[in-house]
Amino acid sequence: MKRHGLSKNVIMLGHREDIPQILSSIDLFVLPTLQEALGTSFIEAMAMGKPVIGSNIDGVREVIDNGLNGYLVPPEAPVVLAEKIIDLLSNRGKAKEFGVHGREKVENKYTIEKMCNGMLEVYLKHLKKL
Repeated sequence: MKRHGLSKNVIMLGHREDIPQILSSIDLFVLPTLQEALGTSFIEAMAMGKPVIGSNIDGVREVIDNGLNGYLVPPEAPVVLAEKIIDLLSNRGKAKEFGVHGREKVENKYTIEKMCNGMLEVYLKHLKKL
């Protein structure tokens, strides 16, 4: 961070217990990860109505609908990532719209009830095979 002059603009938070408060204070959630089983961090940000940007990889692709609730960018493509960040920070209307769509997706797909029912279906399917 220091070498690139980003220390004043980027804060590395480490482990936190106050994620909802942090998420409520941000304009945009960006996580250019290279591996992700399920984009839980994206789901948390979307639940808070935040637009999201992530790498176009398995796990993240399941959560982000490119151009609807956020942007998917190619992995290890910093120029494209920067362009998408600038796009959403300079177009507040689009960012707000992405946040609304993200929240709707979380409410419709990732509720505790739906997640539990999905797990129950998997267990029942495998129990029938026994």
